[in-house]
Amino acid sequence: MAISFVSLWVDEIPGHKGFFHTSIRIEFHENENIFDYYFSYNNEGLEFGPVNRNPDKELYLGESSKTLKEVVSKAEKLNATTFRDYDPCDRNCNHFSNELSVWLCGQKIPIEYLAQGAVGNLAMLTATAVSCTMFGPFGVIAFPVLKGLSRYLPNSGSTSGSGSSSRPSSSLSVKPKTP
Repeated sequence: MAISFVSLWVDEIPGHKGFFHTSIRIEFHENENIFDYYFSYNNEGLEFGPVNRNPDKELYLGESSKTLKEVVSKAEKLNATTFRDYDPCDRNCNHFSNELSVWLCGQKIPIEYLAQGAVGNLAMLTATAVSCTMFGPFGVIAFPVLKGLSRYLPNSGSTSGSGSSSRPSSSLSVKPKTP
């Protein structure tokens, strides 16, 4: 049976303190081979491949018996269904990472990364209330259109780096970024 180590990659979005881009990293151990892959989601859809960088932070989430083929299939299915349409508040990288992590090892990602959506939704509700109050029927009509346009914002969550990292030793432990 294959055993894989599942980690959450966290990168702070440059210029947006307190906002993060997350991905899932899986170290697959199959038939004495080790395959190190990441799975990420952004406004352009699913992205995955061999690990080629270090994140700002890495949190160990757990172990899984899923194979690389099974994970690719699940990630592609999520991308085609639940995460077909990117939404910065309701269907973003953090929600994708959470859904994949729960499926892989039964562990949710830490709430501080999922809370970004709640903060965004609160801002949207506030903006809706203001637009409805100030602009009457026009605000009610315009707000959903403006929210829909948000999916076309450029992806500011991608970062680059090099190297690979190893699995932290305890559940939800933090692995600092290495130079």
